[in-house]
Amino acid sequence: MMNKKGQVLVVFVLILPIIILFLGLVIDIGNSLVIKKRYENTLKDIITYNYKTSDGDLLVIEKNIKKSIDNIEKLDIKVKDEILKVDLKVKYKSIFSNIFDIGLDTFNIKVEYDIKENKIVRE
Repeated sequence: MMNKKGQVLVVFVLILPIIILFLGLVIDIGNSLVIKKRYENTLKDIITYNYKTSDGDLLVIEKNIKKSIDNIEKLDIKVKDEILKVDLKVKYKSIFSNIFDIGLDTFNIKVEYDIKENKIVRE
């Protein structure tokens, strides 16, 4: 009979890198979702506060967005039909996006603010 001691150890050692890679991917995706939500909340707060206090001056809103959020790739602010539309694209440094190009490295955040009712309409 053959000696079968240590077979589980060999399988564990072969599967361990896959488990670590999957765990890292889960942590990276979770971190990117938390950061995206933080950017969304910051953008909403800036729009809500600054539109009320600056009498709708879009340059003040744009300046405060650029001051509060880092790594902005694109920022569009438009007013149409009493709705302020902000389209923001933010670059985020993700570990797995650099390795596998899975699309976690940029966020597109769109927020619409109703000027008449002073509230966020849609995100």
